[in-house]
Amino acid sequence: MGNMGELGIQVEDIAEIVLRFPNGALGSIHLDYIQRPASHHFEIIGTKGTLRWDNVSGILSIYRHNNSDWEHFIPPEGFERNWMFMDEIRHFVSIIRSEVPPLYTLDDGINALEIAIHSLSFNSQ
Repeated sequence: MGNMGELGIQVEDIAEIVLRFPNGALGSIHLDYIQRPASHHFEIIGTKGTLRWDNVSGILSIYRHNNSDWEHFIPPEGFERNWMFMDEIRHFVSIIRSEVPPLYTLDDGINALEIAIHSLSFNSQ
């Protein structure tokens, strides 16, 4: 386990995780509490293009291999990031009330947990 850093919690300062998915795709995750200014972004790179999302601006950018320019999607004016979390809670309550079926199955949850556990055991070696 990491040192007690500026956050006052026991965490790793930096983690690098490499994932191999059942279809052969590779993924990598870089997490850190050191980078200043903090950077939170998500990127998917494939043979036909790239998706890039930036948490600070909320902008999703798409680059397609058959186009020579980025296409940018800006969040609607007045968009609040917290809406996504509130929508998740509303959906969860609707599931509990049997109003809608869950979007993900128990097997999906088990698979996600197995990936996380595998990443932790790999990281500790």
